[in-house]
Amino acid sequence: MAVDDLGNLFHVPAENKHTLEKLTTNKFKPDGVGVGSGANFSNAASGAGNVLDNIKIIDGKVGGKIPVDDFKEIRKASLHNVNSDSMTLGKYTPTIEQGVENWAKPGPDSYIKKAGGNSTYFDLGSEWSNIQKKYNLTNDEMFEYFNVPALDDAVSRGKVIKFSHDPRLYPDSYLSQEWQYLKETHGFKTLKLKGDVWIAK
Repeated sequence: MAVDDLGNLFHVPAENKHTLEKLTTNKFKPDGVGVGSGANFSNAASGAGNVLDNIKIIDGKVGGKIPVDDFKEIRKASLHNVNSDSMTLGKYTPTIEQGVENWAKPGPDSYIKKAGGNSTYFDLGSEWSNIQKKYNLTNDEMFEYFNVPALDDAVSRGKVIKFSHDPRLYPDSYLSQEWQYLKETHGFKTLKLKGDVWIAK
């Protein structure tokens, strides 16, 4: 789930590329695509009026920066395998092909590979930096607006939280931030190695 090096390219499944490309170009016009089951929007704008995913809506924009419809589409496109009973977080690692890193293809220990088709994962792909630039978001805002709601969704749905890499070994990463957030906000205490993943308890 974490994007530790924003300069690297990341995998975006084909079904999400169109939505993300629309959102990061000046041609984007909301087309009424529904939220679906991919994102559990807490404090939906129509209900709470001025809060969405615990973020204030200011002048029709989430955090005063992202139009509500854009935000919902980005959130929907960022979550994969949403109906699974677990969520996999971790580092994105590239495939090595003939000694060369291919960042467009997740490596065997990448969190995306470990999630496979059986575990929810969060990924904005290479659109992460485009979204950040388009809406003038800091790294902390990107984490707050997109990583945090994905974590909250997973916990509220009772999903098992897995890490492809031990977040304690990467202190200055989004991966570490995710683990800290889960501990501080949702009461997780420890990580237990099970097979090739760490389970949050």
